Amino acid sequence: MTFLGTGFNAGIDQAENTDRSYGQGAQGYGRRFGAEFAGQASSRFFKDFAYPWIFSEDPRYYRLGRGPTGRRLLHAMEHAVVAQRDDAKRMFNFSEWLGTSSTVVLSNTYHPDSQRGFAPAAERVGYSVLQDVGFDVLREFWPEVSHLLKLPFRGEPDLVSPDSSPATK
Repeated sequence: MTFLGTGFNAGIDQAENTDRSYGQGAQGYGRRFGAEFAGQASSRFFKDFAYPWIFSEDPRYYRLGRGPTGRRLLHAMEHAVVAQRDDAKRMFNFSEWLGTSSTVVLSNTYHPDSQRGFAPAAERVGYSVLQDVGFDVLREFWPEVSHLLKLPFRGEPDLVSPDSSPATK
């Protein structure tokens, strides 16, 4: 998933000619891919390791999986602000906000055309947190969506009818 997401984001940056000094063509795409990959790696480091360790926080998203749609939607959106401690108590989601901010500040060092300053950094942090909210909503409802669209879903067992035998499958 990391390579697909990185490739997609680098493609969007290539199409929009973000960081013009990277240029166009395969070389420009490769530079954008490398910068996006570095951003993904630093995000994982800060949000999944460093800050969760410092604050004894569990950064993972836990699906409700059942209940009214509105409640599940709010649960998914709430994760950007509320996380669980290692002892299962609720707390402010430091790893989301500090990890995203640290990633944005670090990325200013290797994105040559990056706009620097508080306002551009705050905008990038906001977009990143909104993207994470979107992925949490997708995680919450993906099993239902994949079932509705008859898409394969990892972890969902294949249903076998009682009158079929394994030899005839």
